[in-house]
Amino acid sequence: EAAERQAKIDALRPDIEKVRAFAQAIRDVPAPKPRTAAGKAMVADGVTALHAVAANLDAAAKKWA
Repeated sequence: EAAERQAKIDALRPDIEKVRAFAQAIRDVPAPKPRTAAGKAMVADGVTALHAVAANLDAAAKKWA
């Protein structure tokens, strides 16, 4: 059973790395600098959502690492 799980992990390794790179790319997206408070709030909400997506991708990749 352990050997079978390791084989799955080995097969998934390239995809795991792609998922991790995608999560990092999401984190690296530069946020615009709005001038208004409403604009700043919208961007902040968007950044929070993007970071949540990145965290979910990291968690999914970690299950297989």
